[in-house]
Amino acid sequence: MNILTGYSPLIERALRTVLRLHEGRFRKTDPSVSAVSHLFHTALIVCAHGFPEHVIAAALLHDTLEDTEYPAERLASEFGPEILSIVKAVSERKDLPWKERKRTYLESVSRASYEAKAVSAADKIHNLSTILEAHAERGEEIWNVFAGSREGTIDFYTDAYHAIAEGWDHPLVCEYRSILERAKGTFGRGDERKLSPP
Repeated sequence: MNILTGYSPLIERALRTVLRLHEGRFRKTDPSVSAVSHLFHTALIVCAHGFPEHVIAAALLHDTLEDTEYPAERLASEFGPEILSIVKAVSERKDLPWKERKRTYLESVSRASYEAKAVSAADKIHNLSTILEAHAERGEEIWNVFAGSREGTIDFYTDAYHAIAEGWDHPLVCEYRSILERAKGTFGRGDERKLSPP
C-alpha cells in the first residue's frame, strides 16, 4: 500500500487524463461549474481518509467509463488492472433505463472491494453535499435536472448507503450516513427509511 506523501506521477497522469476527457462537461447542480470539480473533490475525500495513491487515482477516474468514450482496455493499459477494477465497480451502465441502471450499480457496489466502496462513498458524499447547497440557493427547481425525481434520487442514495455499508465499518460510512440523514431531513424522506449504523 502506497500512502500519498508528496508528488505522485500516477495521480498527475490521472489528473491530466480527466482534465482532457471531461473538458466542456459541467455539473447538473450548477452548469457554471466544471464536472472535474466533482472528480477532484471525490479524490480529496478518499485522500483525507488515508487511502493509497491508486485509490485516489481511481477516484479521479471514477466517471471515465460512465461519462466518456475512454475504453476500459485503455484504462487498464494506462493505469493498471487494480484501478480499472475499482472504476468498473462504481460505474453505471448508461445504456440501461434509469431504475435498472441504479439496480445494477447497487449490486456491483454491495459486493465490491473496500477500496471501491470508499470511492463510491466519497462520490455520494460530494454529490449529496452539492445537492444540498444547490437546494439552499435555488430551491425545488434543482430537481428538474434529475431523471429520478426528488424521491427517487434520495431513495437511490439511501440504497447506496446500505450497499456501501454492507460488510464495511469505516469512518467514510459514518460521514456518508451523516450527510444522508441531513438530506433526508431536508427533502422530507427522513421518517420513511431509517438508517442503521454500519
